[in-house]
Amino acid sequence: MGRGIGRCTLYTTTGTCLILQTFPTLFSFCYRLLILNNIHANNHHVLTPATGTKTTMKDKSVILEEARRKTEEDLAKERKRVMRLVVWLGTVPVTIVCCVFLFAFHRQPFPFNIWPFFIPFIGYFLSRRKMMKEYCSHYEETLKVLEKEPQSTDDYVERAGILYSHKFYEAAVEDYRIALAMEPNNDIAWYDLAETLWRELRRADEALPIVEKLGAAAGDYQASALVFQGEILAKNDPVAALKYFDKAIKLEPNDPDHHLARLRFYLDTDRLTEAAEAIRETTKKLNQRVNGPCSELYELRALLAMKQGRTADAVKELNVAIRFCRSEAKYYRLRSDAHEALGNLEKANADRRKAQEIGERQ
Repeated sequence: MGRGIGRCTLYTTTGTCLILQTFPTLFSFCYRLLILNNIHANNHHVLTPATGTKTTMKDKSVILEEARRKTEEDLAKERKRVMRLVVWLGTVPVTIVCCVFLFAFHRQPFPFNIWPFFIPFIGYFLSRRKMMKEYCSHYEETLKVLEKEPQSTDDYVERAGILYSHKFYEAAVEDYRIALAMEPNNDIAWYDLAETLWRELRRADEALPIVEKLGAAAGDYQASALVFQGEILAKNDPVAALKYFDKAIKLEPNDPDHHLARLRFYLDTDRLTEAAEAIRETTKKLNQRVNGPCSELYELRALLAMKQGRTADAVKELNVAIRFCRSEAKYYRLRSDAHEALGNLEKANADRRKAQEIGERQ
C-alpha cells in the first residue's frame, strides 16, 4: 500500500514538475510579445542614390567595431537576464514541488529515492538551453553579420539594418546605397533608405523623391511611403499632407501606425477637434492588436490634453506612457513641462534629470 502510494506520488510529482518546466516557455511567449517586439525596429526604405557625406573606410571600420562592441554588451546583458529567468521560473518552482513530495520518496528503492534531487538539475539545463537559444541567438547572428564582408544585396541590407539599430545612420545609408547599386529594384532597400533619411536624419529633400516613387506604385510599402509623404509635407502643405495620410489609411485601414501618424499631424497643426475624434478611432484600432495600446498613443493623448488646458490629465497619460516605455527621454521631458505648469517644481526637476540620464546613456 505504502509503495503504491509512493509510486503514485512519484508519477504525480514528475508530471507536476514537467508542467512547471513549461513556465519558461510561457514566459518566453509573453516576453516576446511585450518586450522583444519593441526592440526590433522595422527597416524598409528609397530611389536614386542621393549624394551626401561619404563614410571613409577607416571610419567604417571604426563604426563596425563599435557596433560589434555594443552587440556583445547586449548579448552579455541578455545572457544574465536569461540565467535569472531560468532560476526563478524554472528551477525554483520545481525544487519547491520536489521538496513538498520528498517524504514520499525516502522509502523507495534506489534510484527512486534520489529522483527528486535530479529533477531540478534536469529542468535547469533544459530551460537554460531553450531560453539561451531563443533569446541570445539573435545577437549571435548579428555578430556574425558584422564580422563578415558583405557579398550580396541582402548582406548589405542586413548590415545596414544592424547599423541603423545602433544609431549609425550615415553608415547605414551608405550600405543601403551600395545594395541599391547592386540591385536597383530592391523595394526593401529603397524603403529602409527613405526611412533613415527622413525619420532619423531629417533630410526631406533626399527622402521625398524616394517616397513619391514608392507611394505611386502598388506594393507592400505604398501606404507607409504615403505616410512619409504626409509627414514631409505637413509643415509647408498641410492640405496635401492630410490627403496622403487619408490615402494611406484607406489602403491599410487596420494598421494603427498610420492612424497614429495622422493623429500626430492633427496635433502638430492644432486641429484639436479632429485630433479628439482620431484618438477614439486610433485607440479602437490599437485595442484590436495582441499587444494592445502603445506608449505613443498615451503620449499623443497627453499632448492633446495639454493643448486643451487639461494639464493634470496630461500627467496621468504620461504616467501610463512611461510605464509602457521607461527608456524614452521625451516622455519625461513632456511630463516635466506638465509638472512645471502645475507648479510641481520638485517633480519637474526630477523628470528633467531622468530625461538627461537617459539621453546620456543613449
